[in-house]
Amino acid sequence: MLLITSPNTAAHNTQPCTKFGVNPALTRVQQMYAAGDAAFVANVGTLVEPLDRVQYAKKLKTHPASLFAHNAQQQTAKTVHAGTKKKAKGILGRIAEALTHQPQPYAAAAYSMSGIQAIFDGQYPALIVGDEGGTSKNAWR
Repeated sequence: MLLITSPNTAAHNTQPCTKFGVNPALTRVQQMYAAGDAAFVANVGTLVEPLDRVQYAKKLKTHPASLFAHNAQQQTAKTVHAGTKKKAKGILGRIAEALTHQPQPYAAAAYSMSGIQAIFDGQYPALIVGDEGGTSKNAWR
């Protein structure tokens, strides 16, 4: 594993860990993270609000549709729109749009090592990294 160090210095950062590991083949990602040019998305959950078994059974709180369906929860995790049944853009696609559509825009790009993924769905599709390490032409839906 390659070491990723998160200093945990932000005022509202409650992440208990400061050291993570990534696959040894991801040396460029490790370098980009250390330079502040890459980020990781972890612990994405699908609940709308905290919910226990009794609250769920009595329908006392809002929860995502198909809460116990693995495929539905994968989709919800990629869009972070747990309270809606309509098709939503991917969370990383929306982040790229927000970064590039502001008065002082940031350069933003996304790369997928696993083909076309709903998490990138948006105006700027991810570039797909191939087995050879390069990027292939976008084949977005």
